[in-house]
Amino acid sequence: MIHILPRFDDRIVSDKSPEELFLILNSVTDTRKTAFSISSNAEFIGKMTPPNFKIVSIPKIYRRNSFLPVIEGTICIEGDRTVIGLRFRLHWFVRIFLTIWFGMAGFSFLVGLLLVLTEGNVEFMLTAALFVLLGQALVRSAFYIPARKTAARLRELLGQP
Repeated sequence: MIHILPRFDDRIVSDKSPEELFLILNSVTDTRKTAFSISSNAEFIGKMTPPNFKIVSIPKIYRRNSFLPVIEGTICIEGDRTVIGLRFRLHWFVRIFLTIWFGMAGFSFLVGLLLVLTEGNVEFMLTAALFVLLGQALVRSAFYIPARKTAARLRELLGQP
């Protein structure tokens, strides 16, 4: 199923115990509230409440990036292994903004389609279609590139090659 807004789910299987995994995540996560107090070795900022966590990666060059994925994770034991379930989503405010933006662009496309059928005017529909397609390309690339890098880093940290 194709989603209007990007999302990414992942699963990491590890031989380490949940306590070890939380210690590893805690060592690279700044759990303080403000972004101005980020320690130099922190790779993530967020909240850790076992067995769950909610983190955001910190870019190497600090700049505000609203499209960085918010990662919600759950650590649980399945058999003799530990499984980390990860959900990568956009920030709630960005999801609301993009839903409104894509909704208006989609509505404009439908109005343009109606104009094509009634008057033969193609320009309005093509402009609206370009807004939707270009917007999707920009949002998806700004989300999926950091999400995949963060997923690879979490795999490296938590013990799965």
